[in-house]
Amino acid sequence: MSNDFVPQEGAPETPVDPTVPWNGELPVNPGQSPYQQPYFAAQTPAPAPPKRPRRALLLGLLASGLVLALLVVAGGIWLFNAGERNAPAKQVASFLTALVEGRAEDAMRLSGNVLQDQDKTLINDAVYQNASNKISGFSIGQTRIANGKATVSAEISQGGESYAEEFALSLDGKELFIDKWRLDPIVLPTMTVQLAGPASLGLTVAGVGLKPDLVPATATQPESLKKLSVKALPADYPVAAANSDPDLTTNQATAKVRGFNSAKPQNAVVAATLNEAGKASITAAVNQYLDACAAQRTAVLKDCPFSGKADDPLLSQYQVSNARWSIVTRPTLSIAEWSPSIGWLVLSTAPGTASFAADLSNSVSSGTASIDAMTFSLGGQVLGFKDGVAQFSRPTPGTQS
Repeated sequence: MSNDFVPQEGAPETPVDPTVPWNGELPVNPGQSPYQQPYFAAQTPAPAPPKRPRRALLLGLLASGLVLALLVVAGGIWLFNAGERNAPAKQVASFLTALVEGRAEDAMRLSGNVLQDQDKTLINDAVYQNASNKISGFSIGQTRIANGKATVSAEISQGGESYAEEFALSLDGKELFIDKWRLDPIVLPTMTVQLAGPASLGLTVAGVGLKPDLVPATATQPESLKKLSVKALPADYPVAAANSDPDLTTNQATAKVRGFNSAKPQNAVVAATLNEAGKASITAAVNQYLDACAAQRTAVLKDCPFSGKADDPLLSQYQVSNARWSIVTRPTLSIAEWSPSIGWLVLSTAPGTASFAADLSNSVSSGTASIDAMTFSLGGQVLGFKDGVAQFSRPTPGTQS
């Protein structure tokens, strides 16, 4: 056997050392395993690709479950929010919040109150924001539901005090299958304001001019304003005269409204009182009236607190001439508070005195007659002032003694 190795055609040549006997092993190409030699290497089939359909199905199921879970969560959130925003307690809280924030008009919209024009005079944002001691806080209590009606209790804070209120609500349809509730119109408190003084002063509440009915003047009754009842929200409202008068002083009153429904407001009266100028004007008017009486040149005076008697025998027996009256002492005056039926009543607390003298004559004799001190009382009224002058009148004659 020859030791010569002849490589096959196309096979890489590997140098053989002729001095080394061949041991029967095949020559190995550098970097190639003998088991990978082209002469004896077995043909191994390629691995099959991984099976993906089951994994895709699993991912699809997971995604569907996630979407379903999100829908359930979103539905739960919607149900919670729908139930919350339509609940009876929420409607009451929204109404009271509007009042705390001074939004009177929004509060009326939320409560379903339809206001008459005269009610809008005081129930509006401008008036309510300028009022004091408004509702400042609240807490919602128990809700009771029965027969399509709900009642919500609340504790309200106002003007440093607190009180309980209950609000009635009615069903107002559904949001899908969630009950919707609305407030029944609130029974608004009614307060009464009054001017105890001449109608010319006018009347305001919280700076807003009011228009009470006018009582016209008569010969014995001054012009005045009737009491005015107005609806208002819980707060304190300043009540004052709209105009000023140099002879009068007016107070500022406060109408206090607490709560709703059966609340009884504290009404307000603006009273006009005479100042020093007004008292002096009335005194001057009385003196002017007395002086006008004394100026009459007759024994029997007309509409005066002192006078001669028409049935005096001297007047039938003698002719009276040159009659003269004089005021000796003037009466002390008392002026009552203003009244819508009489104005300012003026009375004498101490009488005055007047003197009289006249010439008497007849066909037989002549002479003089005199009265040194005739006492008289005085009663009268002042219906008002005109250009700063008191308008004194005495509709009925006084007594004389």
